[in-house]
Amino acid sequence: DVAEVEALPGKEREQYIKDMTTERDIINQKEFARQEGRAEGLVEGLAKGKTEARAELAKGMLSNGIDINLIVKLTGLTETEIKSL
Repeated sequence: DVAEVEALPGKEREQYIKDMTTERDIINQKEFARQEGRAEGLVEGLAKGKTEARAELAKGMLSNGIDINLIVKLTGLTETEIKSL
């Protein structure tokens, strides 16, 4: 491949190198975007899981007669969220 590129006339070789650089840049941009998307999805998934876990914990506390103000303090859920469980 290197020999073929080197055999190209000057302007064609320059254009080929520019095209390959652009192609590599596009590939790198796509990979970066994919990694960013995965990271964002992981953060959102963890946050959702934590919220669901806190809601389950609050349900258990309510069913055991624990004061709602203490549940708010311990779970970080609002009183409205807890009452809706």
